[in-house]
Amino acid sequence: MNKGQYLNLFYDARLTLKIEVIELEELINTLIKNDIDIDSINRLSISSAILSIQYKDFQKFKEIFNKYDGSYEIIGKDKRSTTIYTLRNRISLVIGIVIFFLSLMLLNEFVWSIDIKTEKNISPFEIRNLLYKEGIKEGTFKRKINYEDLEEKLKEDHPKISWVSVRPYGSKLLIDIREKQLPPSLIKDDTKKDLIAKKDGIISRVYTANGTALVKAGDVVKCGDPLISYIEGDETHSYEVVPKGVVMAKTFYEDKIVVPYKEKNRDRTGKYISNKYIIIAGNKICVKKAENKFEKYDKIEENYGPFVIEKYYEVIENEIDLDKESVIKKAEGELLEKIKSNISVNSSIMDKKIDKEEKGDCCEIRMIIQCEEDISS
Repeated sequence: MNKGQYLNLFYDARLTLKIEVIELEELINTLIKNDIDIDSINRLSISSAILSIQYKDFQKFKEIFNKYDGSYEIIGKDKRSTTIYTLRNRISLVIGIVIFFLSLMLLNEFVWSIDIKTEKNISPFEIRNLLYKEGIKEGTFKRKINYEDLEEKLKEDHPKISWVSVRPYGSKLLIDIREKQLPPSLIKDDTKKDLIAKKDGIISRVYTANGTALVKAGDVVKCGDPLISYIEGDETHSYEVVPKGVVMAKTFYEDKIVVPYKEKNRDRTGKYISNKYIIIAGNKICVKKAENKFEKYDKIEENYGPFVIEKYYEVIENEIDLDKESVIKKAEGELLEKIKSNISVNSSIMDKKIDKEEKGDCCEIRMIIQCEEDISS
């Protein structure tokens, strides 16, 4: 069978239609005037009939029929028309898939985001400005970028860069910067200074190895007050030393916590909805969007490459009463551990005071811990 015979085979495919319209005679005459090949008309009633037309005329038939007040349905197809319909739909699907993946490949040839990783003294903003001067920004064609030349250019333009890596990753441009390690600034050691308090406290004991004690037991000092002077000796003979000693003082650490007597439990009902997206070049394209009517919900996001599924699970909250004694005891333990984390390991805990105040369905717990420690610095 040659090509022309093959095309004619599908060209002559037919459809069988059942039509119902008041102006039946007028419709049939109009179809014939418009060169629509009608075969085997079988009238069922004054306003209905069964007829056969060629598949190629079906679109023209619909345009004419829409001008009349009636209805039609396809009640029969020969194998050739079924094949044409299937091929047409499959070809459209294949073309759509091909266009989609070609678009992804094309978009992947451009830089759509720039990820800059630096250390302490160089900001990503500085590097981004250097890139703009070189014509590198979002939307740049990746094949126009010479990565090795760009690395050398960045090191030349910024004196603090010791090493740089520029590499593509998908539609991202990854830039990793390492800074030059500058020598520390030299600080002159000035020994002409007193030993001062590093925190508030009440002096309990003072031991001096060098210098003169400026405080005694019972004195209240603030952070920054002098404790031991760098001057040693008497009025007739004095000299400067590096002050050394131990100044023990009572210090106080305080914190508070509010604990509820009721707790909310969240339970899932089993109902959920899901939204589906495709991420292309940093843009989220919605594939399926469901209306979220849940008042309370848990949101879980699942990523499968460029495909993202968001799931919303409906939850209900129930409030339950807790045992007051257990709640308070647990809270006191947590508060004590929290305060201890701020206390020096060389400190000794001398006393502990706890105040509790009821506030509706909650209890405010205030804890004060007294320690003894060396406050000299």
